[in-house]
Amino acid sequence: MPDTTTAAPGPGGCRRRSYATGRATRRLLIETAERLFAEHGINGVSREIRLAAGQSNTSAVTYHFGSKTGLLRAILEYRLEFVSARQKFLLDQMEAGCGRAGVR
Repeated sequence: MPDTTTAAPGPGGCRRRSYATGRATRRLLIETAERLFAEHGINGVSREIRLAAGQSNTSAVTYHFGSKTGLLRAILEYRLEFVSARQKFLLDQMEAGCGRAGVR
C-alpha cells in the first residue's frame, strides 16, 4: 500500500509529499506506462499514462523521468532488477546441481 504521509510544512506553510509517496507515484507511473505501452505501442501513449495512474498533475512524467525516453529507460531498469534476480537464482541452482541435466 502506498505511503500517503506528508512531510513537515515547507517554506510558506505548504505541505510537501514525502519521499515514500514520491517513490510510490514513480512506481505507479512506471507500471501504468508499461501496461499502456504494451497495449497501444510507445507512440500511442501520452497523457493516458498520468490519467490511468490517477495523476492530475500534467507534468508528473516530466518531474519523475524528464521525458518519455526517460520513462522508457526507467521501465527497463525496473524490469532488469527482476530479470537479474531470476537469472542469479537459476544460475545458483544450476551450480548447486539442482538444475536440469545438460543445461549449460
